[in-house]
Amino acid sequence: MATNRSHHHQRSVKLERAAVLLEKSDKTVSEICYMVGFSAPNYFAKSFKAKYNVAPSEYMAEKRKANKDKDL
Repeated sequence: MATNRSHHHQRSVKLERAAVLLEKSDKTVSEICYMVGFSAPNYFAKSFKAKYNVAPSEYMAEKRKANKDKDL
């Protein structure tokens, strides 16, 4: 049971790091997936959507657009 919680916590931390990178870096979703420690982009996308209720590519587009609009 503790191992399962540890795994979920570790995945959550990876997804939080990914969210920051999706917003602030110029890397692709796949690059970020591997950077944060996921080995399968499909699993990363599924996990990200489960946590944030949006696909990583959509999250990235929305956040980067918002940041771009803020800079204008």
